Amino acid sequence: MSDGRNEKKTYEQLEEENFRLRRKNKNRAKALRDLNRAIAANYYRHQTSADTARGNALAINAALNMIGQYGGFDGSHHKDWVLDQTARLLIGNLQSYNKWVANLKTGDDGPETYSYSEGIAP
Repeated sequence: MSDGRNEKKTYEQLEEENFRLRRKNKNRAKALRDLNRAIAANYYRHQTSADTARGNALAINAALNMIGQYGGFDGSHHKDWVLDQTARLLIGNLQSYNKWVANLKTGDDGPETYSYSEGIAP
């Protein structure tokens, strides 16, 4: 009688387990991204000039945490995501972020000269 630890899993079982783990990690990444965005949005919305230094320090800390937690994943698409999320945290609001991305994409040939990738969450 087997206790389950020594049983060999079929390919389908391994694939299903892999899918569940990837979905779980994707949900965690999305939850963390949403939380960081909410923190940054709330912080910048209620910030006064007296809070600027503290707000900048918190945004920098959140960005460094994002890099530390997700920066080690292999794949340029994951690294693009980390850079994009870090930029969003540092910029602080969607309107400014969209302007920043538009400026990055603009070149000699117009507003779509260069591409910008938001990446894929690890």
